[in-house]
Amino acid sequence: MRAGSFAREGACICVADLYLDKAEDAASDIAAGGGRAIGVQLDVQRSNGWANAVAETEQAFGPVSILCNNAGADFRVSFDEQTEEMWNLVLGTILTGSFLGTKP
Repeated sequence: MRAGSFAREGACICVADLYLDKAEDAASDIAAGGGRAIGVQLDVQRSNGWANAVAETEQAFGPVSILCNNAGADFRVSFDEQTEEMWNLVLGTILTGSFLGTKP
């Protein structure tokens, strides 16, 4: 389900992305459709980033009640070409990001 679908149902949306401009663009699109949204910068692999994103969201909208944890990373290379650093980024984004996002 896309964030805009949640917004159409009345949810306030915090769009978080590693790149603030992308998060703000997505939030602007939601707002243009009549929803309430903010964009924040977030590196999902960093617990302090999660704390900041949650604080900004709660300041704007109140307590967080839904998390859609869908961060991901991908390198379009063959398995043989994938480096250990690439592998660690993929795992860190998906696994560590999900862990930190759901950790109280």
